[in-house]
Amino acid sequence: KLLLELEAHQQILEIQNTELNRTRQELITSLNEFTELYEFSPVGYLTVDQEGKISNCNQTLCEMLCLPKVDLNKHLFTKFISGSSQGTYFLKRKELIQRGGRNSCELCLSTSDQKGLWVRLESKYMMTPNAQCKEIRIVVSDISERILTDEKLRKLTFALDCSSLGVFITNLNGSIEYANKKLYKITGYSKEEIIGQTPKLFQSGETLPEVYNDLWKTIRTGNEWVGELYNQRKDGSYYWGRNSISSVKNAQGNITHYISNLIDVTHEYELHEKLNYQASHDPLTGLINRREFEKRLERIIQVAKQQHNEHVFCFFDLDRFKIVNDTSGHPAGDELLRQIASLTRDNIRQRDTLARFGGDEFGILMESCSLSQAEHVAEKIRDMIEHLNFHWEGNSFSIGVSIGLASINNHTKDIDEAFKKADAAC
Repeated sequence: KLLLELEAHQQILEIQNTELNRTRQELITSLNEFTELYEFSPVGYLTVDQEGKISNCNQTLCEMLCLPKVDLNKHLFTKFISGSSQGTYFLKRKELIQRGGRNSCELCLSTSDQKGLWVRLESKYMMTPNAQCKEIRIVVSDISERILTDEKLRKLTFALDCSSLGVFITNLNGSIEYANKKLYKITGYSKEEIIGQTPKLFQSGETLPEVYNDLWKTIRTGNEWVGELYNQRKDGSYYWGRNSISSVKNAQGNITHYISNLIDVTHEYELHEKLNYQASHDPLTGLINRREFEKRLERIIQVAKQQHNEHVFCFFDLDRFKIVNDTSGHPAGDELLRQIASLTRDNIRQRDTLARFGGDEFGILMESCSLSQAEHVAEKIRDMIEHLNFHWEGNSFSIGVSIGLASINNHTKDIDEAFKKADAAC
């Protein structure tokens, strides 16, 4: 019986030894796995003691600093922090020791290849049973790519802010997510007033809906839209904006945002209008010149041929105008021409066209007017000019006028014929 009990007990011990060996092997395997995870983690690990010396670190940290462990362990961690970042580290370490818990900071480490490595330190304060600082455990994450990206973004933002173009970016719903300083200057709105709004904020209500329909149709298909919009500033003033709007796509080729480049071209329009005005108007009187008058006369001749209606071309030049110029000089003659232009303009219909051809020659294009009606107007003009007493530097002048009328109808061949008839009648 005793032998049987001893055999049973031996079998139990063998089973226990087998379980113990299996457990020991599992622990060794787990420890190896943990060690491998620790050593080759995506982030660096290190532990520093009360004096700030590295008591332990993993292989990842060694690779970050391009140094073997033997050059790291038992050395002050500050030895591997660049000079510009040491102040940050000491401040955070002091704060951690005083308050306990955790904290974080971003700083630059010095590597053996003389390249700075930007990292984020996540530090945890470890206490002894008697509330003394035992050690500080630190997780080191490489943030170099993020810092590089941030630097690129700063450069791009600076470049955009220095650009002569107003730039803004919207999401697919049209909400503005970014705008540069030039856009604030062009529109008169502040950053707070623009971000989160849609480009409707800039609309004047004067641009045709068809333009906006074409704009959205173009950019939603991924193409660039280029055009000019008549917009309104915050102060209510209007401006012409030349826009190029493009879609922004992600890696999958899907449109995620729209970017608009805007330049204020109001001065171009104003200059264009000024040049057009100068090309079509007499600088002395402000009336249209002969070139513009001939364009309108040509149009009326074509209308008369198509619609068989009647118009009148009135041509007149001043009598005794040369006497004023010779006696009192060209300034007097210029003032007389301005007065004649003003008087005549006040005595014709608003839809009639008054022009100065040059010298003392004028013309009136009377649209939808019979010859008898034109004769009445011409007689009124003749009487008005002949009763005008022109005064200049103590001298008084009376002048006359010669007027010729030519009917414009479906038989009028061209502007040359109209001028010849009016000149002959004059």
